[in-house]
Amino acid sequence: TQRSFARAAQNDRATVATSIKNGELRTAAVTSTGLELGYYLVRLPDEPTPGTDDALSAILHGGDSTKVERDSRRGTAKVAAGVAVFVEPAARGRNIGEVLFKEAMRACRALDFRYMLFVERDGGSGKLVKWYEAMGFRVVPPDVLPGLDRAMVGYLPSDQTFYDVEGVGLDVEKYS
Repeated sequence: TQRSFARAAQNDRATVATSIKNGELRTAAVTSTGLELGYYLVRLPDEPTPGTDDALSAILHGGDSTKVERDSRRGTAKVAAGVAVFVEPAARGRNIGEVLFKEAMRACRALDFRYMLFVERDGGSGKLVKWYEAMGFRVVPPDVLPGLDRAMVGYLPSDQTFYDVEGVGLDVEKYS
């Protein structure tokens, strides 16, 4: 029933784990009874997106292209693409969204990605943009990467303590 689902979403312990399949990374919070409380999905592209290195340089490195961390094999930055995030409404307030986001970031960093790019879905309040900015992400001006309105990009820190965050009743299986 709806009531038992809401009670489980607010109170049951959940495990946060990351899996990779078909070039996509999925970090999910699931209760012991199999109830999925939320997920963060990231595409792990094999090929670089044209113009991304220039955008990283302009937005994150003050125009200094020598500061862009490039993959030695490709000669370009490895940029993961955040695709989707969702937390069940009944499970909100447990810090699940931040745990999922940071665990997805940690896993991308472990896979040698240095940056993440995504399109934010702020409902107009600006709160979500501020939240991402507090984690080091920056808004991509529309003229920098045409066609990616409301995009944000950020560096994936090497300092593992950045990713440590507590969620209420969450056991995190750290991807490494």
